Amino acid sequence: MTESLKKFAKELKSFREAKDISLQYIANRTKIDIKFLQAIEEGNFDILPDLYMRAFIKEYAKEADFDVTEVLKKYDLAKKGVTEEKISQSTDLKESNIEQPVEQKEQQAKTFVKNETVNKSNSGSLFRFRTNYLKFTYVSLAAVIILSIVVYFLFLRGESTKTLEVSDNQLSNNSTNRFELTSDSTQTFANIEDDSLKLALKASERVWVKVLSDNKAVFQNFINQNENLTFKAEKEFRVSVGNAGAISMELNKKPLIIPGTKGELRSYIINIDTVKSYLLSVPTRNESRP
Repeated sequence: MTESLKKFAKELKSFREAKDISLQYIANRTKIDIKFLQAIEEGNFDILPDLYMRAFIKEYAKEADFDVTEVLKKYDLAKKGVTEEKISQSTDLKESNIEQPVEQKEQQAKTFVKNETVNKSNSGSLFRFRTNYLKFTYVSLAAVIILSIVVYFLFLRGESTKTLEVSDNQLSNNSTNRFELTSDSTQTFANIEDDSLKLALKASERVWVKVLSDNKAVFQNFINQNENLTFKAEKEFRVSVGNAGAISMELNKKPLIIPGTKGELRSYIINIDTVKSYLLSVPTRNESRP
């Protein structure tokens, strides 16, 4: 573990504690095992593959009310060994009742200006919570208004030849996953008409999942409790699960018997004939890479 990663972990912990947010609260909100959250704050980032660790840091930052984008950016810099100065605490100059020589007063004034300059340069630090929160609120409100206008013109004033399905696809161009949402909250990805395999996933609690359809990544995110997702493929699925005991699967509407218990990290290879499962081992602290 590098010094930059240690420093990054300490900053996360100190700012979480400053906001009076407990690790148990974050664990309850994200359904992430608290031992992984503790590993993040201890700088033990080798305990999991980077793919999982990055996803956990993202959820940690979100529930701790941090700037998620800036946290991930700083994590990437820390992995490369790049460090940034922490926020400097501004200091107040106390007025002295004793008369000082002119030269000493001038030196004090120069020191004050220098400190103010340093504080201003550090004001763009990672955790500008209040300012970022207000900006996010205003931007979100503006986005909702703009989206409402776009939807109005697409559905009520658009060309009559445009169908509801096409409009939905236009609104989801910013997402790498193509899906359609049905009334029972079931999502269908990789929409190919002649696919021979259909995989359905259901989460019993919030769980992180990555799905590859014919070696093409079609989903990588958390699935909420009781949420159903459906994917299509021609030959094969590869599924990675952050908590194997919290997911159930069906292939072509037939339940799959998949190994895995709660808390296990597992990867599955699924085709028309077989289901292969691999346990992703989590190294202990003594086994972690130097």
